[in-house]
Amino acid sequence: MKKSIGIALSGGGARGFAHLGMLEVLMDNQIIPDSISGTSIGAIVGALIADGKHPKEIFEIFENKAMLTFVRPAFSWKALLNLDGMQELLKKHLKSSTIEDLSMPTTLVATDLYTGSTKAFTTGNLLESLMASAAIPMVFDPILINGVLYADGGLTCNLPAGYVSGNIVVGLNLVPVPQVSKLNSPIKLADRTLAIAVNQNTIRDRGLCDILLEPEELYKYRFLDTGKAQKLYDIGKNEALKKLPELKTLIAE
Repeated sequence: MKKSIGIALSGGGARGFAHLGMLEVLMDNQIIPDSISGTSIGAIVGALIADGKHPKEIFEIFENKAMLTFVRPAFSWKALLNLDGMQELLKKHLKSSTIEDLSMPTTLVATDLYTGSTKAFTTGNLLESLMASAAIPMVFDPILINGVLYADGGLTCNLPAGYVSGNIVVGLNLVPVPQVSKLNSPIKLADRTLAIAVNQNTIRDRGLCDILLEPEELYKYRFLDTGKAQKLYDIGKNEALKKLPELKTLIAE
């Protein structure tokens, strides 16, 4: 009897290119998700996979795009930028208009700013839900849906393993927190602070994963640096290749 597989994709900004490398290896080895969940960039990648796109195809959509391709000035008291550019790009490439239209059960995770709780979108407008999931607070405008302001799901649930079903749950985490010996710049300090904060809300979900892919090398790359697409993709592929024998064994048991 075929085992069902749920794949959870964490947030992590530009590190999302590593998601695509990991997913390419899994899917090319016939490890296809039966359900998928995602937070922030993980939600965007997950939705595109559930919409029928291959990871390499998604890579080609985003490769060589500067950050200004995805954002616009917000002219708002709520944030510096908005995600209008990202929304336009996704609208061009997505066939589905609602989450229900996707080819598999899909959960897109955001944070309800009014209650401070996790919001799991499983139905409704696909683009709205994706923008809500990816709206990093103070950087991008929060998204108003049915009278509620939503922001990045990474605030409360960056690795949404609890929102997939399957005999085997595979987690793809873009925010490792390895030990370091120094922090010698404001940018490194900010990235480290964010990684530690985000990591705390993944503890429960990490425990729900039968297999966790978490390339430690990703720690060297900033969350908003879109200029290292191929390197990040290759890091993801290498991590998946290392974990592939273990995952195949688990599926065969």
